[in-house]
Amino acid sequence: MRRNTTVDEYGFKLDYRDIWGCDSREHRDERTLITEGKWVIIIKSVSVSEFARPQLYGIYWAVPYVREGKAGVKDKTGQYIGEEIKQLVGVDEYGRQCATIYTPEEVRIFPDEYTILTPERLEEYKQLGWYMQEIGAKVQQPLNMEIVNEGRALVEEEREVIWALMLDGLTEQQACEEYFLTHHTDYQNTNICYLPTAEILAEAMAWFGER
Repeated sequence: MRRNTTVDEYGFKLDYRDIWGCDSREHRDERTLITEGKWVIIIKSVSVSEFARPQLYGIYWAVPYVREGKAGVKDKTGQYIGEEIKQLVGVDEYGRQCATIYTPEEVRIFPDEYTILTPERLEEYKQLGWYMQEIGAKVQQPLNMEIVNEGRALVEEEREVIWALMLDGLTEQQACEEYFLTHHTDYQNTNICYLPTAEILAEAMAWFGER
């Protein structure tokens, strides 16, 4: 018999039902849980201000949503016997699973709004035409063009890395992108995203609709 607790061992509210009926938000799902930085693609319009709203079908770096809160404590038999204050990962104050992206404002996203991408899947999207963009950049143009210019401005010793990549078959733009991406850390990934071109977005809208 459960005693003295309203949350489970992860901080999710017991017997909780979201008023919007989003069952995927109400419990811990390992398939969509963000416990470390992951690339995600936004598959549903996020209900935030227009300035902060992520691009539908845009790809963003998601980080864990972390807070201190109450979590249920079980005894050896698996029965809840009380609560403790601990660091909770992936659950908000309403008992919903979530993660955080930057657009550049901090935006909370939920499992029904995103899909986690593997590194291989991310590369596939990039090959299909998703382009790198600085978060919050005033000039809305692919960052790839700027990377080429930055690559050309490197000193000769640094340029040799790019030349070697081009000898391996990459274009100058691809080589410059590869060079600078190898210098990205997970923390810096919150400063970039990958966006679909207007043509790709139109095709996605026609196929999946405006979700």
